[in-house]
Amino acid sequence: MRGLALLAMATLCALSSAAQQAADTNDRVHIPQMIARSYGDSIVLRWAVDDAAAWMLGNKYGWTLKRLSNDSTERNDTALRTLNGGRPILPLTLKQMMARFDSTDLMAGLAAQSLYGATKVEESGGSSGDLMGFVYHQRQEQQQRQMMALLAAEQRPDLAMALGLGFVDHDVRPGVQYLYLLVSRIPPHLAKMSNARTMVLCAPFVRGPQDSVAPIEFLQLDGRRVLALWGKRNLSGYFWSAAPTAGDPGAP
Repeated sequence: MRGLALLAMATLCALSSAAQQAADTNDRVHIPQMIARSYGDSIVLRWAVDDAAAWMLGNKYGWTLKRLSNDSTERNDTALRTLNGGRPILPLTLKQMMARFDSTDLMAGLAAQSLYGATKVEESGGSSGDLMGFVYHQRQEQQQRQMMALLAAEQRPDLAMALGLGFVDHDVRPGVQYLYLLVSRIPPHLAKMSNARTMVLCAPFVRGPQDSVAPIEFLQLDGRRVLALWGKRNLSGYFWSAAPTAGDPGAP
């Protein structure tokens, strides 16, 4: 009898832990990060989310990308308008990815696997230990999937677009400054998401020292350890963006 009581208590603890994890995800305000680069005739944008569960929800519900410019010669462009024809930005379906990329494209396969690969986590067998292990390993798998998606998006812009983590704005004019606002379409009761914003001047891209890969230096610590060092440059960081304030267009 005592063993059954302990098992019931352990099961309740496991369920409470899983519920707390879900509650933490719902209560936490996630801040997507967005970057942009101008090439003169287009502006490429990419973004990422700070949590695997929020990333997976974003894959389901999508993103809305809005733009504001200081170009008074363009009618209605000084007002905030939605890009992508007003449609949500979503990842390609598996069928679309298979049609677009060759079967020998390993990086595209990695991107598709991050979205549509079969889970390797077995469902709980009913015991408290199985349940806690299931929650832990499922969370771990989600983080690994997000890592694979970000790796693919980092390597190739076309995969960033296929993953729903990027957009190319071709409707731009040189010399015009654009403010982009990324708005999550995830229902607030599932995850609280802040908006992301970035501002960029449309001008030809000129690669400078900060846009090159930093040289790596090696320091011998002892007979078994070597320390690798490199300076911080534009290509040594990832996604950064200031959080929107109450005065920003579309800010929550």
